[in-house]
Amino acid sequence: MGTGQYHRYKQQGRCPQCTKKHSGTYVFCNRCRAMRLSYQKTQYPPPEKYCLNCGKPIPAEGQRRPDRCLECRRTNRRAIGRKAEKTRYSAGIRRRLDTNLRRQYGIDLAEYENMYTAQNGLCAICGIGIPKKDGKNGRGKFAIDHDHDTGKVRGILCAFCNFGIGNFKESVKTLESAILYLRHHSKPDPQHP
Repeated sequence: MGTGQYHRYKQQGRCPQCTKKHSGTYVFCNRCRAMRLSYQKTQYPPPEKYCLNCGKPIPAEGQRRPDRCLECRRTNRRAIGRKAEKTRYSAGIRRRLDTNLRRQYGIDLAEYENMYTAQNGLCAICGIGIPKKDGKNGRGKFAIDHDHDTGKVRGILCAFCNFGIGNFKESVKTLESAILYLRHHSKPDPQHP
């Protein structure tokens, strides 16, 4: 059958192999197309390919990416993920932190890190170090304490100490009254009279 006959069958909406009517999108009907494709696959199987990393043969169903086997693709993905965590991800977080510090407090990340090392990584009031959210070791994340009137940064505090100062409206008089109140109503300490 020549090419002219194929086109004539397609125009008529008939399959050249079984001469049944079909949609006309393809030359052959779906059934005959499927048979032809399966025949071609059995006549001409795909050549066996080998992984570029390990040299193992790649199975025909796993040839989505024909240059590497499934195991090598997975290990490569993991390696790329670890590299991304070490470089891009931490750099992006540092950049975001630096931008937020500049916008909110007028200091950059280097000044924050200098304050952190000057305080030995501890809260300036209670002395808790490396705060954690789970409550097992520490009290939440560090907060940057600043004067709300002037905007001047005073130091780094744990979240509870920062909330405490904020709840006392940053008033020294109110804090002294709270200290007197606690001393008056606390149990006497046998070690310190």
